[in-house]
Amino acid sequence: MKVKTVFQVLFFLIIFFQIKILKKTLKASQNLGILYLLAYHFTEEIEHCDIAVDIYQEISGNSLWNKKNIEDEILNLENLDREPLVAAIYCAKKLNINLEYNNLINSPFIKLTRNQQIKSITQNFNLNSPEILEKRKKIIYQWDNEWEPILRAEIESQISLTI
Repeated sequence: MKVKTVFQVLFFLIIFFQIKILKKTLKASQNLGILYLLAYHFTEEIEHCDIAVDIYQEISGNSLWNKKNIEDEILNLENLDREPLVAAIYCAKKLNINLEYNNLINSPFIKLTRNQQIKSITQNFNLNSPEILEKRKKIIYQWDNEWEPILRAEIESQISLTI
């Protein structure tokens, strides 16, 4: 479900794009264009994630985050979003990196995001609550005014070196 993805995205951006870590993230990236597109897409997800949830709830007349959905989607480990995990394993194999599914789901990043999901997504969770909305707006502001200009400048400097 989209809300779970938003929490993964929030933590990805917060962890890897903090100004004190951003230089390491840029240096470690082998393709800044892909990093740019990923961060841009993630920021767009954060900006518009509430629309799909609002539409679902209005059409169905049900709260997306009722007790059963929370138990099924958040608390049940069998319902981890497998698509991004399988994609990560596929990409790792293409890079000749051995990455096992169990190692991935037990990684510090996955544990951190799952713990935040469990802590934050409760019955009648609202993406537009003041606390969550403030976090979303902060990430969008940081992308627009801090991270994106730094990343774009780095990409432009790499392009100018190859011309």
